[in-house]
Amino acid sequence: MGKYSQFGEEAHLWAILDEIGDGSKVCVDIGARYAGSNVAALIRSRGYSAYLVEASLIHCKELINQFPGADVINKFATIENINELVPMNTHVLSIDVDSNDWWLWANLRARPAVVIIETSPCKGIRVSEYNMNGTMEHGYGTSVDGAKALANLKRYTYITRTEANVFFVNNDIKCNYRAPDAKRHCGSPSSPENNIFR
Repeated sequence: MGKYSQFGEEAHLWAILDEIGDGSKVCVDIGARYAGSNVAALIRSRGYSAYLVEASLIHCKELINQFPGADVINKFATIENINELVPMNTHVLSIDVDSNDWWLWANLRARPAVVIIETSPCKGIRVSEYNMNGTMEHGYGTSVDGAKALANLKRYTYITRTEANVFFVNNDIKCNYRAPDAKRHCGSPSSPENNIFR
Protein backbone atom coordinates (compact mmCIF):
# COMPACT_ATOMS: atom_id res chain seq x y z
CA MET A 1 0.00 0.00 0.00
CA GLY A 2 1.46 3.35 -1.01
CA LYS A 3 0.88 6.53 0.99
CA TYR A 4 -0.86 9.26 -0.96
CA SER A 5 -3.29 10.76 1.56
CA GLN A 6 -2.65 13.67 3.88
CA PHE A 7 -2.94 11.97 7.25
CA GLY A 8 -2.62 8.24 6.65
CA GLU A 9 -6.25 7.73 5.65
CA GLU A 10 -5.19 4.60 3.75
CA ALA A 11 -4.55 2.74 7.02
CA HIS A 12 -8.16 3.23 8.14
CA LEU A 13 -9.54 2.50 4.69
CA TRP A 14 -7.51 -0.71 4.41
CA ALA A 15 -8.67 -1.91 7.83
CA ILE A 16 -12.31 -1.22 6.94
CA LEU A 17 -12.11 -2.90 3.53
CA ASP A 18 -10.17 -5.89 4.86
CA GLU A 19 -13.16 -6.47 7.13
CA ILE A 20 -16.12 -5.66 4.88
CA GLY A 21 -14.61 -6.57 1.50
CA ASP A 22 -14.06 -4.62 -1.70
CA GLY A 23 -17.53 -5.04 -3.15
CA SER A 24 -17.81 -3.56 -6.65
CA LYS A 25 -14.24 -2.19 -6.51
CA VAL A 26 -15.55 1.17 -7.69
CA CYS A 27 -14.41 4.37 -6.00
CA VAL A 28 -15.33 8.00 -6.57
CA ASP A 29 -13.33 11.02 -5.50
CA ILE A 30 -15.16 14.35 -5.58
CA GLY A 31 -12.58 17.13 -5.47
CA ALA A 32 -9.89 14.76 -6.70
CA ARG A 33 -6.22 15.63 -6.49
CA TYR A 34 -3.20 13.40 -6.86
CA ALA A 35 -1.43 14.90 -3.85
CA GLY A 36 -3.35 14.02 -0.71
CA SER A 37 -5.67 11.56 -2.46
CA ASN A 38 -7.84 9.28 -0.33
CA VAL A 39 -8.40 6.84 -3.21
CA ALA A 40 -5.06 6.67 -5.05
CA ALA A 41 -3.95 3.61 -3.10
CA LEU A 42 -7.22 1.85 -3.97
CA ILE A 43 -6.48 2.37 -7.66
CA ARG A 44 -2.80 1.48 -7.46
CA SER A 45 -2.85 -1.36 -4.93
CA ARG A 46 -6.37 -2.83 -4.79
CA GLY A 47 -7.37 -2.65 -8.46
CA TYR A 48 -10.30 -0.26 -8.07
CA SER A 49 -11.98 1.42 -11.01
CA ALA A 50 -12.18 5.14 -10.34
CA TYR A 51 -14.24 8.19 -11.18
CA LEU A 52 -12.14 11.24 -10.34
CA VAL A 53 -14.16 14.46 -10.36
CA GLU A 54 -12.25 17.75 -10.31
CA ALA A 55 -13.16 21.29 -11.38
CA SER A 56 -9.57 22.34 -12.13
CA LEU A 57 -8.35 21.43 -15.61
CA ILE A 58 -4.74 21.55 -14.44
CA HIS A 59 -5.38 18.96 -11.73
CA CYS A 60 -7.40 16.84 -14.17
CA LYS A 61 -4.42 16.68 -16.51
CA GLU A 62 -2.23 15.46 -13.66
CA LEU A 63 -4.83 12.85 -12.70
CA ILE A 64 -4.98 11.59 -16.29
CA ASN A 65 -1.18 11.25 -16.31
CA GLN A 66 -1.10 9.44 -12.98
CA PHE A 67 -4.16 7.22 -13.51
CA PRO A 68 -4.56 6.61 -17.27
CA GLY A 69 -7.22 3.95 -16.64
CA ALA A 70 -9.43 6.14 -14.46
CA ASP A 71 -12.44 8.11 -15.63
CA VAL A 72 -11.31 11.70 -14.97
CA ILE A 73 -14.22 14.15 -15.06
CA ASN A 74 -13.52 17.86 -15.35
CA LYS A 75 -16.67 19.19 -13.68
CA PHE A 76 -17.70 21.29 -10.71
CA ALA A 77 -19.80 19.03 -8.46
CA THR A 78 -23.16 20.49 -7.47
CA ILE A 79 -26.33 19.30 -5.77
CA GLU A 80 -27.88 19.20 -9.26
CA ASN A 81 -25.29 16.88 -10.84
CA ILE A 82 -23.98 14.83 -7.91
CA ASN A 83 -26.19 11.86 -8.81
CA GLU A 84 -24.81 11.84 -12.35
CA LEU A 85 -21.24 11.88 -11.05
CA VAL A 86 -21.51 9.06 -8.50
CA PRO A 87 -22.56 5.65 -9.89
CA MET A 88 -25.06 3.64 -7.86
CA ASN A 89 -22.53 0.80 -7.45
CA THR A 90 -19.87 3.00 -5.84
CA HIS A 91 -18.15 1.15 -2.98
CA VAL A 92 -15.93 3.96 -1.63
CA LEU A 93 -16.76 7.67 -1.88
CA SER A 94 -14.46 10.51 -0.88
CA ILE A 95 -15.74 14.10 -0.83
CA ASP A 96 -13.21 16.90 -0.38
CA VAL A 97 -14.30 20.14 -2.05
CA ASP A 98 -13.57 22.56 0.81
CA SER A 99 -17.08 23.99 0.84
CA ASN A 100 -20.20 22.08 -0.20
CA ASP A 101 -19.09 18.65 1.05
CA TRP A 102 -22.12 18.19 3.37
CA TRP A 103 -24.59 19.31 0.72
CA LEU A 104 -23.21 16.97 -1.92
CA TRP A 105 -23.54 13.94 0.36
CA ALA A 106 -26.97 15.10 1.58
CA ASN A 107 -28.28 15.09 -2.00
CA LEU A 108 -26.67 11.80 -3.06
CA ARG A 109 -28.98 8.86 -3.82
CA ALA A 110 -26.25 6.20 -4.06
CA ARG A 111 -25.33 4.40 -0.84
CA PRO A 112 -21.60 3.58 -0.97
CA ALA A 113 -20.24 1.13 1.59
CA VAL A 114 -17.69 3.68 2.81
CA VAL A 115 -17.92 7.48 2.82
CA ILE A 116 -14.97 9.73 3.65
CA ILE A 117 -15.83 13.40 4.05
CA GLU A 118 -13.64 16.38 4.83
CA THR A 119 -14.51 18.46 7.88
CA SER A 120 -13.70 21.85 9.40
CA PRO A 121 -12.35 22.58 12.91
CA CYS A 122 -15.64 24.16 14.08
CA LYS A 123 -17.28 22.82 17.23
CA GLY A 124 -20.84 21.56 17.37
CA ILE A 125 -23.18 20.91 14.46
CA ARG A 126 -22.07 23.47 11.88
CA VAL A 127 -22.80 23.41 8.16
CA SER A 128 -22.00 26.19 5.69
CA GLU A 129 -24.73 27.67 3.54
CA TYR A 130 -24.69 26.06 0.10
CA ASN A 131 -22.34 28.04 -2.12
CA MET A 132 -23.09 28.10 -5.84
CA ASN A 133 -19.44 28.99 -6.59
CA GLY A 134 -18.00 26.29 -4.34
CA THR A 135 -15.68 28.71 -2.58
CA MET A 136 -14.93 29.10 1.12
CA GLU A 137 -15.41 32.87 1.20
CA HIS A 138 -18.79 32.59 2.97
CA GLY A 139 -18.44 29.24 4.69
CA TYR A 140 -16.36 26.54 6.28
CA GLY A 141 -17.76 23.25 4.99
CA THR A 142 -19.05 21.03 7.78
CA SER A 143 -17.93 20.29 11.30
CA VAL A 144 -17.35 16.73 12.47
CA ASP A 145 -20.63 16.83 14.41
CA GLY A 146 -22.40 18.16 11.32
CA ALA A 147 -21.10 15.22 9.28
CA LYS A 148 -22.15 12.80 12.04
CA ALA A 149 -25.67 14.27 12.12
CA LEU A 150 -26.03 13.79 8.37
CA ALA A 151 -24.61 10.27 8.62
CA ASN A 152 -27.28 9.37 11.19
CA LEU A 153 -29.99 10.61 8.84
CA LYS A 154 -28.52 8.65 5.94
CA ARG A 155 -28.05 5.52 8.11
CA TYR A 156 -24.26 5.45 8.29
CA THR A 157 -22.07 4.52 11.26
CA TYR A 158 -19.23 6.71 12.43
CA ILE A 159 -15.89 4.84 12.40
CA THR A 160 -13.07 7.31 13.10
CA ARG A 161 -11.54 10.61 12.06
CA THR A 162 -8.11 11.88 11.04
CA GLU A 163 -6.95 15.49 11.30
CA ALA A 164 -9.26 16.42 8.42
CA ASN A 165 -11.41 13.49 7.26
CA VAL A 166 -14.23 11.51 8.86
CA PHE A 167 -15.01 7.87 7.99
CA PHE A 168 -18.48 6.32 7.87
CA VAL A 169 -19.74 2.86 6.92
CA ASN A 170 -23.21 2.06 5.55
CA ASN A 171 -25.45 0.66 8.32
CA ASP A 172 -26.41 -2.21 6.01
CA ILE A 173 -22.84 -3.50 6.39
CA LYS A 174 -21.46 -4.72 9.71
CA CYS A 175 -18.08 -3.18 10.50
CA ASN A 176 -16.38 -3.61 13.87
CA TYR A 177 -13.28 -1.58 13.05
CA ARG A 178 -12.75 1.51 15.19
CA ALA A 179 -9.66 3.64 15.77
CA PRO A 180 -8.77 6.47 18.16
CA ASP A 181 -9.83 9.88 16.85
CA ALA A 182 -7.29 12.53 15.95
CA LYS A 183 -7.31 15.14 18.71
CA ARG A 184 -6.61 18.23 16.68
CA HIS A 185 -7.75 19.54 13.33
CA CYS A 186 -5.29 20.61 10.65
CA GLY A 187 -7.40 23.64 9.65
CA SER A 188 -7.04 27.26 10.70
CA PRO A 189 -9.84 28.00 13.16
CA SER A 190 -11.42 31.42 13.63
CA SER A 191 -10.63 31.18 17.36
CA PRO A 192 -8.24 28.96 19.36
CA GLU A 193 -11.06 27.02 21.04
CA ASN A 194 -12.25 25.74 17.68
CA ASN A 195 -8.95 23.95 17.10
CA ILE A 196 -9.82 21.20 19.57
CA PHE A 197 -12.30 18.56 18.56
CA ARG A 198 -15.19 18.03 20.95
